Amino acid sequence: MHRVFVTDGSYRNALAAVRALGSAGFRVTVGERGSIPPSTVGGFWSRHCAQTFRYPDPNISVESTVAALRAHFNELRYDAVIPVGLDMVELFVRNRLQFNAPLLLPSAESFAIAADKRRTFEHAAHARIPIPKTLAAQDWREIEPPLVFKHPRAGAHVARNAREASSYALGLGESIRDYLAQEFVPGENGFGYFALFDEGREVGYFMHERLVQYPKEGGPSVIARSIRDPHLRELGRSLLESMRWHGVAMVEFKRSDRDGEYYLIEVNPKLWGSLDLAIQAGCNFPVWIAQRLMGAQAPLDSGYREGLTYQWVIPVGLKSFVRYPEFRVRFVRNVFSRDVRTDLSLFDPLPTAAGLLAMAGSLTK
Repeated sequence: MHRVFVTDGSYRNALAAVRALGSAGFRVTVGERGSIPPSTVGGFWSRHCAQTFRYPDPNISVESTVAALRAHFNELRYDAVIPVGLDMVELFVRNRLQFNAPLLLPSAESFAIAADKRRTFEHAAHARIPIPKTLAAQDWREIEPPLVFKHPRAGAHVARNAREASSYALGLGESIRDYLAQEFVPGENGFGYFALFDEGREVGYFMHERLVQYPKEGGPSVIARSIRDPHLRELGRSLLESMRWHGVAMVEFKRSDRDGEYYLIEVNPKLWGSLDLAIQAGCNFPVWIAQRLMGAQAPLDSGYREGLTYQWVIPVGLKSFVRYPEFRVRFVRNVFSRDVRTDLSLFDPLPTAAGLLAMAGSLTK
């Protein structure tokens, strides 16, 4: 039986990968940092988890994490290793030569462009991909509100007017030099192009429209729907081709209510949080990764199901249920609808319990 190692077992996209790989007959080892209580790691609880491995937290010591993983991979031979979280992808990108393990990762330069929003937008503009007006955050007054302050690596803040923008900029202090200021793109939903690339060539793809997110101001998908849009695909594919991408990535856009054009929001250089929807629609990216690493070279079938809706219940669905009363009827209807897929599984129920336990723990902090 072929072995696959999946990191970040507490993430919902890691659980999706574990379920997909286990269902396809792979023997899956689920890894997670030792600082996270194992009782809250959904991937550990899955029936598709054959083995667990706890490694040191890379946020505390990258060297210790690398050493622990290197020793593990020397002891057990894997047919594929799939890092899930951004920090773990970066760890493997920077230290790939130290691991005796098959990995499908972008070059260090491509990853650096995707992981740093400043470099992402500079590169996208050069590649003629539509981007919102983007300036150094110190120059935010040159952008008509509302506007968005973005950190190059993580986080964004929407300032609705000049007063809010001034207050937020003042609060950043000297760190404002690290931020971008960006034109706000009017539009309700986000759109994603997701792909697997082989040395700059698209070999499999998927697209979705984000219908609900948590929080509403910006965050992970609560409800999303699979779509097809040739223009969206062309933009996402062109950007990743220009980066000579290798591996998986998500390119997120927002469609402007002003002109109907898609504008780049970010590149997510890893497996994305809404991975469940792609798998359910017919694009099994985790299995595709494993197969490529095992030698499969043929282009992948992206004849996925269009119009499939997916709702994530744990934890963002429940958080939305509590915070937004107007969402509650829709939430309940979707849970019981035969036309909507969810992350609740009668065949793999224990990760739901782990998710609820993790939510309960966060509420007590």
